[in-house]
Amino acid sequence: MMKYTFLIHHSEQEHFLEKIGAMGIIDVTINDWKPNEEESLLANDITLYRQTIDKLSLFKTIHKSDPKLLSAVEIDKSQEAYVKNEKEVLINFSLLKSYDTPQEIIDNYHKAATRLDQLNALISKTRKEKEELEIWGAFDTKQINRLGTIGIHLHFFICGAKLYNPEWEEQYTILKVNEGEHFIHFVVVTCDDEPAPALNGATNIKTPSADFKDKEREIEELFALVKEKSLIVARCTLGIPLLEEKMSDMKEVLSENMIRNTNQKAAEGNIIIIEGWAPEEKVPTIDAAFDSEPDIITIKDKPTLEDNPPVLLKNNRFSRLCEMISKLYSLPNYHEIDLTPFFAPFFIFFVGMCFGDLGYALLIFVTVVLIYFLRKDKSIRPILSLVMWCCGATMLMGCITGTFFGLSLAELPAFKDVKFVGQMDLFSFALIVGLFQLLYAMFVKAIARMKYMGFKYGLSTLAWALTIITCGAAYLLPEMGITGFSMDSPIFTTIVIVLLLINILFSDPSKKNLLANIGGGVWDLYNSITGLLGDTLSYIRLFALGLSGGIIASVFNDLAIGMSGDVPVLKYIIMAIILLIGHGINIFMSAIGSFVHPLRLTFVEFYKNAGFEGGGREYKPFTKKKK
Repeated sequence: MMKYTFLIHHSEQEHFLEKIGAMGIIDVTINDWKPNEEESLLANDITLYRQTIDKLSLFKTIHKSDPKLLSAVEIDKSQEAYVKNEKEVLINFSLLKSYDTPQEIIDNYHKAATRLDQLNALISKTRKEKEELEIWGAFDTKQINRLGTIGIHLHFFICGAKLYNPEWEEQYTILKVNEGEHFIHFVVVTCDDEPAPALNGATNIKTPSADFKDKEREIEELFALVKEKSLIVARCTLGIPLLEEKMSDMKEVLSENMIRNTNQKAAEGNIIIIEGWAPEEKVPTIDAAFDSEPDIITIKDKPTLEDNPPVLLKNNRFSRLCEMISKLYSLPNYHEIDLTPFFAPFFIFFVGMCFGDLGYALLIFVTVVLIYFLRKDKSIRPILSLVMWCCGATMLMGCITGTFFGLSLAELPAFKDVKFVGQMDLFSFALIVGLFQLLYAMFVKAIARMKYMGFKYGLSTLAWALTIITCGAAYLLPEMGITGFSMDSPIFTTIVIVLLLINILFSDPSKKNLLANIGGGVWDLYNSITGLLGDTLSYIRLFALGLSGGIIASVFNDLAIGMSGDVPVLKYIIMAIILLIGHGINIFMSAIGSFVHPLRLTFVEFYKNAGFEGGGREYKPFTKKKK
């Protein structure tokens, strides 16, 4: 990034903002912005518009009419914009007309959405009341009231099946309406001269004010209102481009206000000082644009350690897929290295280790490829591409372990000569891969510190990484039959002592006090030793998730075979249902775990050992549409 400082006469401020807004490449620094009442309202409106656009987009996705479905319900013939079938509501948006202004869209949407929430709650309540009344069957409430006027009263009771006393039928006129396994619903008929029935164990409920037929009519009326309000929301979805344009205009106004209210002033307010940042490759464009502006003084500087320039990530095509993962945690600050290309291969491979089933990977891969090419929305393609890479890693692990939808390929005759990796081998492999990533992170940290802070600032981390490698070599070489370098050899002891001294003495080169530096170095070394063990063991989760997913899959396979019975056709139907539900649940749970745990290893173990600080702000150039 290149730092620009512009000195502008106050009369040229509007012209300057128009110019850099049209260029769209300068990120203007905003310092200590305290919004006034107008700016607060504007920020709230932008948030409201963003939320409304998101909700309208979701509504359109849910109710978007499929031409085949529309044909099935003859929507084109009836020219109905709203058709409700047994499973879903279909809306033909092409038959609707959008509202004219953004404010009209906002007002109508929020009124309709609020009313829809109320209607859906009423429908749920009325359906429950209908289910309760269905037990009593169809009756006329007017007739019940008429019987009451002539001295005949109906009392409605509910009683547990075991608490019902047959002797009640000798004392009262009882009509059993519904006799279930757990409850009995009955009516007691009395006259004016008879006492109110006292039935111990039975609950006297209020006389229903309507029967279930009335509730059905209420539900139909509510659905008619839902249709009316849904069509209003559907009309609002057609105005999404208007809302986006209005929101963009409001963002421009807010950005201009922020620049005006936070810039520095000099010479009694006559001179305005504006600071901005631009990528170095854009410098010739900016210089050429302001060479013809003699009234605007331009000063260029390289960023210093005290500056906080915006961050613009620059990665290759593969690493860019994982930038969305980086942004979930934090962008790197400008003065540290971007870790995205360093963790990207590990993240994808770890997802494959956690999922680990060849059949699951093939199923998801085919599904994602179809979505990739059939879906017109290209904004989700980076996510789909990342999923395809993760499926590739999962296929690799599935081939290594020989797992296919929970089946062990090693048990099939076709693969009897293939040597697959056992589960305990994966346990050791997970620890080795984890230790390798930790060492890799330490080397990245050492090189980055040497580059950005100076050579001596990376020596401590480099020495600690080499100490671990030296100890590993001293343990493994004798095991491999290579003599001359072991834990008890003098050369090993000398190398480790020298590396540990470097680690301690250069733990914080900025300290001038030698004793303080040694004390801090010993403390850091203690934390490094204890932290290394915990960090390495944390990678066992890669083995555990892969193992648990495979076990659950095999359990569902056994259930499908054991519970399917012996009826020829029904057997395979039951088996298919168990397999679909079981493997569906397992895929869902494995997918969540396979994303969350590699994410945790990246953000905790890898970031910590790589010395990641974060806190960077994204490069967002000030832009203004041409009017």
